[in-house]
Amino acid sequence: MALTKEQIKEFKEAEKEAQDSDDFREVAKNIAEAGDKEWAKKTYEKAEEKTDDPYELYYLAQCICENLGDKEWAKKTYEKVEEKAKDYSQFKSLANDICEKLGDKDWGKKLYKKALSKVSLLKLDLENGFHSVKKETTRGTRAIQALSKQVGSVGSSAWSEAYSEIFIFNEGEKYTRGSRKIKTTE
Repeated sequence: MALTKEQIKEFKEAEKEAQDSDDFREVAKNIAEAGDKEWAKKTYEKAEEKTDDPYELYYLAQCICENLGDKEWAKKTYEKVEEKAKDYSQFKSLANDICEKLGDKDWGKKLYKKALSKVSLLKLDLENGFHSVKKETTRGTRAIQALSKQVGSVGSSAWSEAYSEIFIFNEGEKYTRGSRKIKTTE
């Protein structure tokens, strides 16, 4: 679908006014939705040049995948996000997208493991489920349960069983959550 002269003028003006990655990403999205994927691609490239922030790159990769259907470029952008990601939520969101948008469950599983490692509670084994948690752990079990459920959805039965059973205890203490003991370690 060809853009009208009015749309072209409007998008050129919006591109001229764009200052940061978010601005260019929004203009590119509008251009793509109007039907000019080539112009949108060039504008997404400008958005990519304007940032190295993992959150902005994450949203850019989503847009590239959704609005251009370019999974290879999205994958490269998601790889940049992985390099820059630092915390649980960044790795978890990235893992969700890798599984859902790119269909790469192996990579997604690795990212879920990285997300859990940022919670700093568990010694992990993706094939055999949870082994232990650090002593004096009192927080994070709900996040671990939710993430374990997602990991289970990418093919690890031990994890999918564990998500509803997890709770943390110290030797000699009563159970605090769930129905399955997980040993504590130093």
